[in-house]
Amino acid sequence: MWLLNTLNGSKIGFAIYDKGFRYVGVNFAIAAMNGVPPEEHLGQTPRDVVGRTSRIIEPRIDRVFLTGEPVYHHEFSAKLPKRTDVGYWIQDYFPISDDRDRISHVGIFVVEVTEQQRLRALIQPAQPQQGARVRRNLPAGVLFDSPSSMEFPTDVLSARELEVLSLLAQGKSNKEVGSALTISEKTVETYRSRIKLKLGLKSLVELVHYAIQRGIVKP
Repeated sequence: MWLLNTLNGSKIGFAIYDKGFRYVGVNFAIAAMNGVPPEEHLGQTPRDVVGRTSRIIEPRIDRVFLTGEPVYHHEFSAKLPKRTDVGYWIQDYFPISDDRDRISHVGIFVVEVTEQQRLRALIQPAQPQQGARVRRNLPAGVLFDSPSSMEFPTDVLSARELEVLSLLAQGKSNKEVGSALTISEKTVETYRSRIKLKLGLKSLVELVHYAIQRGIVKP
């Protein structure tokens, strides 16, 4: 907890989660961002504290526990329950190991960039140049995330990719999946690679774990 104490007076938010996604420590910056006192975070999950925004946070905590790899520079925007405006944040997730070098917790650094985003919007030209990408204004309360989102499988994967993932997670081989879907083994392997790429996963074990965690298949 030394890092938590060190960052208590910092503007950088810091929180620690256990394997149940429960807060075991937060600094004052995180508490201010969430609009909830530090002590009221402890023992609660992101769902309890920040509502729908947990759909962004919890899958990335889960990913760090699963892979042991950090998740760097994740940008997202959301309307938190205790705030009246839409905010913008940048997060970094990293594993915390115990004395036996096993991942016991996940830590998260959070930097709020709401004011910077508002200033950027003010200095953007009123009329974008031809061919420029236009981002429409979203109504308050709309939750959106970066393109690498993995919290909503149906938003990330196509219907056929979900079918392939479901069958693979049930322990079927590429040949069996191909037979069930009337496609070739090579096509199954292409889907398999594409699914891993979209979800940021590296192995079949991770795909199975993802499918179970998201309710695509039952353990």
